[in-house]
Order: sequence, then C-alpha cells, then structure tokens
Amino acid sequence: MSRNGPSHTLGFWQACGTVRRSRLLVVMLVALLLTSDLAGILQVEAQRLVLQRSDRASFSPRQPNVVPPGTNTFVEPPDESSGAYPSYPLNHTLDAYPQVLSTGPANWDFEAAAYEVGTRPGNSDFENAPSTVDTPTNWDFSAGSLTGWTVSGTVNASAGGPDGYYAAFGNSGTNTLTSSAFTVSAGADFLQFVISNGSLTVTVLSGGSYSTRTSLGAKTCTSPCSWKLFSSNISTWSGQSIKLEFKRGAGGGSPYLDRVRTVTYGSGWLVGGDADFQSYGGSTWLGGSQAVTTPAITIDANAQYLTFQALKTTSGTVQRQVY
Repeated sequence: MSRNGPSHTLGFWQACGTVRRSRLLVVMLVALLLTSDLAGILQVEAQRLVLQRSDRASFSPRQPNVVPPGTNTFVEPPDESSGAYPSYPLNHTLDAYPQVLSTGPANWDFEAAAYEVGTRPGNSDFENAPSTVDTPTNWDFSAGSLTGWTVSGTVNASAGGPDGYYAAFGNSGTNTLTSSAFTVSAGADFLQFVISNGSLTVTVLSGGSYSTRTSLGAKTCTSPCSWKLFSSNISTWSGQSIKLEFKRGAGGGSPYLDRVRTVTYGSGWLVGGDADFQSYGGSTWLGGSQAVTTPAITIDANAQYLTFQALKTTSGTVQRQVY
C-alpha cells in the first residue's frame, strides 16, 4: 500500500457524500416546484367548478332569452375591448320578439280604410227622383174618368191610388186599356207606371197604324203588394209615335194601373231589358235589366278599384254585397 493510499480513500468517500447531498437537494427542489404548481392548478379547477354550478342553477329552459317589445337593445361599445367572448350570442334560441327597424311602405299592414277618388257617374245611387218627359192623355187618371184611353172589356176609373184616381180592371175575362198616341222624346230614359192588386201584360204599339206590337212582358204585383213601380227602357222608340196597351189576362186578378209616363233620371244611364227600380233598406236599386251602361266618367289617376253594390237573394233572404 502506498503511503498516499488512506488519504485517497477518504477523499473518495467524501466526494460520494457530496454527490448524495446534491442529489437530495435536487429532489427536494423538484418536489417543492411540483407541489406549488399543483396547488395553483387545483385552485383554478375549483374556481371553474364553482362557476359551472352557478350557471346550471340560474339556467331554466322555461325562461327563454326574450327581449321585451320596445326594449332598446343597442348599447354603446366601450372605448377599449375587454377581450372577453360572450357565453352565447343574443337571441341564440330564436324566440325573441322581432324588432321593427323601419316604418315600411305606406299602408304596410293594409289597415288603412279605402277612400273614394274621382267623380261618380251622375245619379250613381239612383236616389235622384225621375223627371217626367212624355205622357199620354190623362196619364194619371186625375180626370176621374178614362178620357183619352180606349177600353175593351171591363175597366173603370176608381177613386184612390197615388194621385186620387186609378184604372181598375175587371177580375174576369180579357180586359184591355190602350193609351192615346204620344211621341217619345230623345231625353226619355224609361217608360214607368205603377201596378197594384194583380198582373198586366204591357205592349208597345208602333209603326204605321200602330200595327207593330212589341211586348214588354207581364208585370205583376199581387197581394200583399201595393203600387209597385215598373220601368222599361224606352230608348228603342226615341223620336217615334207610340201607343201603350195594358191587358188583364187569365189569372191576372183585378189589377190597378196608374201614373203612365216616360221619365229621365238626368244622368245618361243606358239600361237594356226590363228595368225595375225597387226600394230596399232605405235605398233605391236598379233591377231587372240585362245590361247597364253608365254615363262617361274620367278615371282618377289614383284609382285602384271599381266598386259597386248589388242585392242577392239566397234561400229567400236578400243580402247586400259589395263587388
């Protein structure tokens, strides 16, 4: 053994001890670092769990994200963004009330009431009283007799009626009453007369010797009817001399006749067929015609629709309808 042997051996073990202490120190430092990081991690996780439980406790599917009407949802943004993201977008359940962003076009909800524009045709409601144009002799039987009329069968002048006297037809056989001749003026629109208590067939006699016969059909006003007004287009005979024949036929009852004349409504209406003016609901209605032509009118630039009213009978019930 060298004389230096024992001291070399002691130095070796001393070195080993230093290494062990160094390693122990490193292990202790690592353990300390791990313990510090784990505490921070556990603290963060604990905070997350607390927030999660709070969100679950406040959420209810029966309370949707609803913005009440009239609520101002616009909020001025901050000068600097916080950098945080919202938990969910506004109205993520799509059940919020819609917000009106503008007033929309005029009458956007079609609640505005319609209004009339332009000018109506003359006497559009037929409420203007007609004016007498032409009359046969003793047209209203006011003479108290049948002067000016030709009688076949049983017809008499009786007191009463619209003007004091009327023509009363017998209730059996064929009884006929024919007017004197008169000329139909260009301004005449209709032939008018009133009938009560039965039925009469009306015929226009025209041409040479008044031999051309044109039937206007049977006009009926049976009980409980009282003095019903009848109107027929007379424009076909404008400018011609005519006579009028009123005949009571089989089953015609005992009819009464009065106020035989031509009239104008002063409006320029052209009516085809057997026009009949009737009163219903406090208004005058034109019926019985096959075609109606209004006077000329100018359509307003703002007009959108043409409207008119008509009466329709359904299952015996009269109904007013707007078209």
